[in-house]
Amino acid sequence: SGSFRIDEGTGADLDKFIIDEASGAALRSKLGIEDKIVLGYVGAFVHWHGIDWFVDLACQRLKETPELVLLLVGDGVAFEGIKNKDYGSPMKLFEFMAMGKGMIAPDFSPIAEVVQDNETSWLFPAGDRQACIDKVFAIVNDKKAHKTVGLNARAYIERERQWKHNAEQLLSLVQRDIN
Repeated sequence: SGSFRIDEGTGADLDKFIIDEASGAALRSKLGIEDKIVLGYVGAFVHWHGIDWFVDLACQRLKETPELVLLLVGDGVAFEGIKNKDYGSPMKLFEFMAMGKGMIAPDFSPIAEVVQDNETSWLFPAGDRQACIDKVFAIVNDKKAHKTVGLNARAYIERERQWKHNAEQLLSLVQRDIN
């Protein structure tokens, strides 16, 4: 028999990620970003996530890209440093994809095993900060790619990465061992 692999703890519960265009539009209106492309970060503001250097480099180019807005949600040790500059998890990966959103992510092995570059998200060489920033600004105005990649990401989660898929894999292993 062939080898079998289970990625424990990785998946998304689609029941918790309902794409609600009306709520999204209302939130964009409330934030005053209706006509903007949102470059978002949700997570811990810790140095090993690279959010501090990312914000530094991205903000240097935001003025030349008025259609892009940086939206940061989270807290942590790097937050004060970012906030004070006055800029005007693998689990998250699956959750963003479940929401039909592509991400720009480093090509670390665990991420590259999940993301198909330019299909379900966009990859840049891990550790190459400039490549990350370049990728952001290369795709910022490609609304068709945003939509296509987002739809592909959602379809991937629907097809392969729901929690029920992990349970099915586990049950098939148990059944195989019983037989």
